[in-house]
Amino acid sequence: MQKRRLHPAQVVSNKKEVVESIPIEDRAEGFKNVDLDHKALLVEHALGVQWCVESDSFQFCITLKDRPFTRRGILSTVSSIYDPLGFAPPTVLEGKKILQELCRGKVDWDDPVPDSIKML
Repeated sequence: MQKRRLHPAQVVSNKKEVVESIPIEDRAEGFKNVDLDHKALLVEHALGVQWCVESDSFQFCITLKDRPFTRRGILSTVSSIYDPLGFAPPTVLEGKKILQELCRGKVDWDDPVPDSIKML
């Protein structure tokens, strides 16, 4: 009887030694035919975040859609950033502060943002 190997997940590492020790069929798709002697910029995607394997850093790729500069448009932009690991709050905080000012000033959802708030 032949043993069957189960693969719950494929493996990725930023250490050459670790990747070399993993059988090719168990490596993640992007790592199956990688020349580990060359410094190639490899990026893996996990939980909505990009992991740059070479530099061992997380990156975000945010595509902003053209939205009106209103309370509704700002809320839509701030809410569109998917960050399940909680890395983006320092960036998103500025947008939330603007939304807070708009609420304090009782600006309606589709009214243009006042010039005093645009300067924040």
